[in-house]
Amino acid sequence: MAQSLELRHLRYFVAVAEELNFTRAAERVFLTQPALSQQIKALEEILGVTLLERTQRKVRLTDAGRVFLDGARRTLQEADRAIKEARKADGIPRITLGYVEYAFQSVVGPIVTALLKEHPEIRLERREIPHYQIGQALENRTIDVGFGVLPMEGEDIENQNMGRARWQLVVPAQHPLAKLEKIPLSALETEPLIMFSRSMNSLLYEQVIARLRKAGIEPSVVYETAQVEAGENMVELGVGLWVVTTYIIADGLPETLVARDLEGFEPMQMGMAWRKGEETGLLGKVLEMCSKAGGWKGCDSWPCEPSGAGV
Repeated sequence: MAQSLELRHLRYFVAVAEELNFTRAAERVFLTQPALSQQIKALEEILGVTLLERTQRKVRLTDAGRVFLDGARRTLQEADRAIKEARKADGIPRITLGYVEYAFQSVVGPIVTALLKEHPEIRLERREIPHYQIGQALENRTIDVGFGVLPMEGEDIENQNMGRARWQLVVPAQHPLAKLEKIPLSALETEPLIMFSRSMNSLLYEQVIARLRKAGIEPSVVYETAQVEAGENMVELGVGLWVVTTYIIADGLPETLVARDLEGFEPMQMGMAWRKGEETGLLGKVLEMCSKAGGWKGCDSWPCEPSGAGV
């Protein structure tokens, strides 16, 4: 049976058409690059036209692709509008949260639990979004509040600090570096490293790599992960040492591992963002819960003024 056209095909195509880069587009829609390429190929087979011209150096839209892009955007906008109107009509109050998985472990989970306990009539929805896309998601109104690394920028976007996360290195408890209170970056020169997945925040990932290179270190990244347990396991197995922030390991480490602060990295500001002027209603309740939560788990108390990613 021939495959039918679905909204996901449109979202995948729009991502590629706007990025004109399969790697960046794959990160944006949370697919691997091969899987995204297969989805675009399937879309072209469904339509019976070539939408993109691909070479080793670049991707560009065909004439058919440019025409289809306009229609795909309109269709997605109409679909989102129809969904919002239907939800509004059923009378159930809703709010959509945007964050990466680590944020749920550190701060969103307790807030969600407390909010639903006090206001069981609210329906909360979530979208897993990289930190660097939260501002855009707020502007597009696909989420109502986002949690991540500050600043989350955009037109009329408000930020609230919830804590400062320090950069640390997780090492086996018997490793020579475990004896140090703080680890100098020079100690990483010959060590294999485990990093957070580039797809979680490609901008921050590149900033970390650039900071190491600025210190004269060419990092040897042997493994990337978006899962805390996987990071711990890789260190225990001797695969490498894990570059991480305090909020990611806020629930503690196994006794076989220790975390030590890394010198040369400024703390990251963690917090939440929302559209200016919408501090009432459901969002006001979320803001209130954030205040009651007392900050971001695994982070130090926050300063008065927001700052950047701190690498």
